[in-house]
This record gives sequence, C-alpha cells and structure tokens, in this order.
Amino acid sequence: MKRRLLSAALSLLMLLGIMTPTAFAKGYDSPTLTVTISDSEVHPGDEITCTVVMGPVSELQSLQMEVDLPEGLTYVAGSGSLTPGLKEKFQYQALDWTDAKLMINGYASQILYTGEEDTALATFRCTVDADAAGQLTIGLKNLEFYCGPFGNDENVTGGVQVYDAGLTVVIPVTGITLTPDTLTLKQGESETLTANVLPATASNQGVNYTTSDPDVATVDPDGTVHAVGEGQATITATTADGGFTATCVVT
Repeated sequence: MKRRLLSAALSLLMLLGIMTPTAFAKGYDSPTLTVTISDSEVHPGDEITCTVVMGPVSELQSLQMEVDLPEGLTYVAGSGSLTPGLKEKFQYQALDWTDAKLMINGYASQILYTGEEDTALATFRCTVDADAAGQLTIGLKNLEFYCGPFGNDENVTGGVQVYDAGLTVVIPVTGITLTPDTLTLKQGESETLTANVLPATASNQGVNYTTSDPDVATVDPDGTVHAVGEGQATITATTADGGFTATCVVT
C-alpha cells in the first residue's frame, strides 16, 4: 500500500513538473512600428514632419528604438518630442525622447501598458538636403522590446515589424537649351536637335517639340527636324516640368 501511495505521489509531482511551466508561460505578440510622414513627394529645402506609431501591445514592460535617417535628410535639432501625455498614459517610471540619438526609451515600474489601438509615440521634423535626390527611406533601428512582469518578462524584439516611410525627392527643372539654335536645310533634308534640360539631375527630363509652320518644317517627338517646303519656321522645345522653352530657327 505504501509503495502504491509513493508511486502515485511521484507521478503527481512529475505531472506538476510538466504542467507548471505551461501554466505560467504566456506568449506576447510583438507590436508593429510605423513611420509616417507629412508628404511623400518633396523638393530640396522642404521640411517634413514624421511620426512614430506603435500598434496594439499587451503588458509592455520596456521599449527602445532609434530613428534611422538616410543621407539626404537632416534632423531639425530640438524638433523631436513624445506625444503629449504619453508617459502618464503608459504610467511608466521613465519615458523619454533623446534628441542626440533620436531615441525613444522607457520602462515601467509596476503597471505594464496594454493598448488595443495604434498609439502615436513621438514626432520630429527633417529638412531635405540641397543635394538630395531619388528615393529615401526613414526607418527605425536598435529596437528593444520586453513584455510581461519583471523577472518573468519576455523579449519580443525579434517579432517587431517596422514599416518604413518612403519619400521621393523631386528635382525641379530650371531651364532648357536647344542645340543648334539656327538651322539651314534643303527640302527633304533632316537634322536632329539636342535639348538639354537644366539641371541635368532634374527628375522630369521630358521635352515637347512644336513647329510654327508645318508647311516649311516638321519636327518629330525626338527633336528630328524635316525640311518640307521653302521658307522659315521656328521649332520650340518646351519642358514637361515648368514649361521652360528654347527655340531653333529653321530656314
């Protein structure tokens, strides 16, 4: 009888040993992080406002992230700040924006934050550099997220998904030149004009050609002029961006 009782007790202890970790284990979903911007199409010299948004989260104990700015954007010193009232909403012991590192960092003391909706964490401003061009991306780096009470917390950093903000720097056209600016052709002859859109880095290099007298000279979309009759005509090249013009007089 004693052996049976001892065997049952050992079996119960083994069962508790298996069940205990499962009973206390709790899986936490990693929050998403999204960077939003006030304008996705910008020009050199423009200023944009950026916001860091965190998705739903359960029992968030601590968080850390840094803004990852690409070359071509410059942080406006002193422009970054947490959303007003965020520390009180989280009931955290510490929650700060560090201007020098563009960092959001905070941790709880006793109460862990749970949010079922997106939460705007911080905003900051950037200027577009004079030599910026093309596609730029604003992201987040050096992430560190923990959920659950101290001593039984869970590192959920690996599951955090970051949605970067993409923007396009548009270089506006400032002018156009046309080579040659005068042209003499015999009937039936052709010659191609060369249009140079300024600056060379302008985003839209499109040019449209027109003729003042199609009975004298016609022009193709690529700038090729055809002499079709006696007289004089003016070929005009117009930039698609800005409407800048340059001309060539064809005799």
